[in-house]
This record gives sequence, C-alpha cells and structure tokens, in this order.
Amino acid sequence: MKLTPDKYQIIGDNIDLEIRAKHMSSIRQNQSIHWFNMYAVKDAVSGREYATTEATNLNDIPESTFLPTPEDNTLLQTDFAFLWSRVIVNSIPDLESLRTAAVWHIPHPYSEQMQQPSEQVPLSIICRNENKSEEMIAILEEIHNKYLPCLDDDEATKKLFFGGDQLTDERCRSAQRARADGDTTLQKLSGLVPKLEDWHAFRIAFQVVIKILRSPASSVDKGTFFANANCVNNSNAKKDALQFYAEVKEFFNMHLDVYITAATLSHWKMDSINEKVVPEEVKNGTPQEQRKWLHQKCLELVENFAMLPSFKRLERVESFLCRADGCTKVLQLEATRRSHESHVHGRADQHTEESQRQEEEDHKSNYGCATIGLGLLLRNADDAVREGDGARIIQVWKFLMPLFKLHKHNKYALAALRLQADIYSLLPGDLSHELIWNRTVTNRGGKGRHMSRDLRLEHINKVAKQALKAQGAMNISETLAQRAGYAIGKVEKLITNIENDLSLSKRKGYHKSTYCMEDFQTLLTQVFDEADIFTPNSGRSFTAFPDFSRDILHQLDVRAFHRWIQHYKKLWSKDQSITLRASSE
Repeated sequence: MKLTPDKYQIIGDNIDLEIRAKHMSSIRQNQSIHWFNMYAVKDAVSGREYATTEATNLNDIPESTFLPTPEDNTLLQTDFAFLWSRVIVNSIPDLESLRTAAVWHIPHPYSEQMQQPSEQVPLSIICRNENKSEEMIAILEEIHNKYLPCLDDDEATKKLFFGGDQLTDERCRSAQRARADGDTTLQKLSGLVPKLEDWHAFRIAFQVVIKILRSPASSVDKGTFFANANCVNNSNAKKDALQFYAEVKEFFNMHLDVYITAATLSHWKMDSINEKVVPEEVKNGTPQEQRKWLHQKCLELVENFAMLPSFKRLERVESFLCRADGCTKVLQLEATRRSHESHVHGRADQHTEESQRQEEEDHKSNYGCATIGLGLLLRNADDAVREGDGARIIQVWKFLMPLFKLHKHNKYALAALRLQADIYSLLPGDLSHELIWNRTVTNRGGKGRHMSRDLRLEHINKVAKQALKAQGAMNISETLAQRAGYAIGKVEKLITNIENDLSLSKRKGYHKSTYCMEDFQTLLTQVFDEADIFTPNSGRSFTAFPDFSRDILHQLDVRAFHRWIQHYKKLWSKDQSITLRASSE
C-alpha cells in the first residue's frame, strides 16, 4: 500500500521593526525593517477521502450559496442558544443549579482530533518585504524551493495552503497572476494555495460592530455602550476598537452579558434577578431533562431578541409590486414604486406612512436586540475558533460578508467571497475539506484551547522581535534574523521547561472573564431598571440613535450586492476555465 505523507500548511506575515539611532550620523540612520516570518503546522484533519471529488464550475453555483440560508439561520439560532445559556446560568442565581446542563463545548465531527496539541515548526525569517511585488515573488519562490514537495522537473507532488491576513492573501494572489504564464509549478508559483486566516478579519468585524453601537453623543442615553462605559468609569471602552482590541472587547463582553441578562429578566417578567424561575420538577429532573428545558427556553429568548431580520432576506432579490388596484407592474426599487404610484395612479406618497410607522417603532428595543445579535455573532466566531470548529467559522464568514460590504471594508468582503468560492467550487474536494477544518492551532491541546493561525504567528513574531532587539540595534542583520527565526521554537520550549522546573504557575488557554461583578450589577440596574430597554414600548428612541433599526443591513442594496457576487463569479469562473485548459495541454 502506498503511504501518503502528512500534509501541512505554512502561515506567514510581515515582521516590522523600527530601529532608532541614538547618535545619528550620515552612516548611522534610523531603520524601518519589514521582513517576513513564517511557521508550518501539520494538518489535524485530512481530506484524502474526498480526493476523488473534482472542482465544480463556479457558474453553476447559485448566489444564495454564498449568503445565509434558512438552514444557516437555524444552526446560528442553536449556537446562540448555547452561548445564551452560558451567560444566564452564571448571572441569575436560581439558574446556577443548571450550570452542568449548559453546553460549554459545542461538539463537531472532529472534536476528538482538535484536542491533540498541534505539531508546529517556526521557519526562518525571510528578509523580504511582502508589500513590494518583486520581493513577494521572491518570498514565494523561496517557499517553493525549501518547503514544497517537488519532483526533479520542478512539478509539485501536492499543493500546500499558504495562510495569512488579508494583505498577505492579496499579495500572494497578485504574485501568482504576475507569473501565470510560466511553464512549471515553480515558475507559476502555483504550488501554494492562498488562504485567508481569521483573527485579523474578526478584529475588523469587531471594529464594525463598535462603530454601529458606540457614539460619544449617547453619553446621556442610559443603557447604551458609551453611557455604560461612563457609568463604571471604564475609559478603555472608549478607545480605538482596532488598536486597543483587547481592552475594548473586555468591556464589550460585560456589556453583552448585561444585555442578555436584562433581556431574560424582561422576557420572563421578573422584577428582580433573585426571583425563582426554575420549576421544582426541572431542578429535581435528570441532566437530560434539565438541558432540554434550559435549551428550549434559550431558543425562545434568541428568537425574540437575537435573530436579526437582515440575514433572512439576503438570499433573494426583493421586487416591489405596485399597490394600485389592477396594476401588475413590478418595480426594482421602493423609491421607484412610490414615484410610479404617484404619477401613474395619483396615489398619495406612501413615504409619510412609512415614516409614521418608523416613529411608532421601539428604537430602544431595536438597539438592544442589535447589540445582542451582533455580540453573539462575534462571540460565536470566537467560540468556533476555540473549539477548532471550521464549519462554524465558515458559517460566521457568511454572515460577516454583507456587513463588511455595507461598511466599506470591500477587501474583506471580497476575501470572504473568495474563501467561499474556493470551498464550494474552485478547489477539489480534498483541498476544500482541508481549507474548512484546518484553520486553528493549539499549543497544549485540550478542549476549547485553539486560536487562529494568524494570531499564533503574532505570538511568534513577538518572540522574534524580542530576540532581535536583545542583540542590540546595530547588530541586527539578515543572517542574525534567519538564525533567530530558526531558534524561536527552541526558545519557547526552553522557557516552558524552565517555568515547569521552577513550578511557576501560568494560566492556560484563553483569558477568562475578569470583569468586576459590582460593575455588572451597576450596569444591569442601568439597562434593566432605569432604561428598561427590552420592555416593548412604541415610539421610544435614544438621543444618539433616533431611528435605530433592528435590520442592521437595511441600507444595503441587495440587488447591487447580488450583482457584485455575480461579477466575481464570472471573473473567477473565467480564470478557472483558463487554468483547466492549461493543465490539460
């Protein structure tokens, strides 16, 4: 029997250093160094059983495949219910007896494999800058020469995924297009399959959510993000969401837990967090009965407060039928329909009626529901990464793509579309399966201890920078950088062994929730008692968010969004056809 070697992926990103000369002269200047660091990680999941499945024609894939479907929404609701239950069994005293009934690790087909430590090897630092086209080509050539299994004629025996952030992914694809007329795998740089990693993209998604929910003008609106930050004097929450990602996210997590708890109290018509809500027969029931009761209650809460209508309407292009009696004309835009009805049928402009309906909406409740829906979407992304649940990560990408598009993060929207196109059409079955399920890495193994692969590279880069700076600014050279790159793995292992020998305790896994329970209670009073955000009351609104819609994508032109998808489908399908013809010749 022929043995197939294990597969691995290479993850890369720029490592940036600023060296400032203490005594500047004509020969001693400040330096801005931009090199490229990499590491390799062995695949935890193999796609060999799908190797016979060939890539399909992208034109045959409907646009709805790339958008949230009813099945996706159902799965998302179930995931949200699991996440919701984790909050309320900790925040509502009467539910603490059901902590064991909550699902703390959502299972998936490869849960067992993901509990094993990842096999990873830091590679050398390449002294090239990925932002320069010719140097990016040199980086890819070095990867092909050193790390890609090839035959004597420079033809690759198998392809490897090359992962990175959006910039690295874009630069790699550009370099491959520039060398597409080559004859061999090395000349075409086609032995690597560009792969977008998750951590940088999810940070951008968090920035978008904070932009939607945070406004300095809302400091007078009790219960809003900014007002809550003021209430507990948390200045970190007001910082730039991208630059101070961890600090802002720490407060946002508490803010989200407060909203989930307040929504639960309102839905169950509880006057106090200390009221009894769990029936005695449930408390005395079997673990299965307790879990069933808790999950059903959380599904109801999620349906009422967390499921955003935006994602349920994206898969279809809406048309507007004339509302005049006997007229069957269909218009493409709401504004066009109003104009048609006014000029052709003499009907009064319906815009005032819609404005009146908007005034009767409960915009405070809309803000609260959007906070929970968006917050749980981000939390679901983090939880999927921790569990190494590739299918759930890809599902999150589906929901984030229209959000990126609406808020002008066009490159991330395009990257999300390309990721799905690779999975559903452009890649053969084995590579598609591996692209889905090999997206995370874990140093120690165990449940819920994975991280995104580009985040792991950030950790490696931090050690590399410390190693380089320790040599002295004037001693940094390309030779030293390459030696440091090879040594990082050994240095990390040495540090770990020393810590173990000295019995130095170190918290493992992700950062636990560290927010102050006094602050939590203070904010719960603001949101539940004073602002009463989740008790329906038409006509309410916040000063800073007077017309806040629960439909967070209401400004997205769905028709144009579908045209955008169709455009890139045609473009990539054409590239796919050219590649297939070239490979058959």
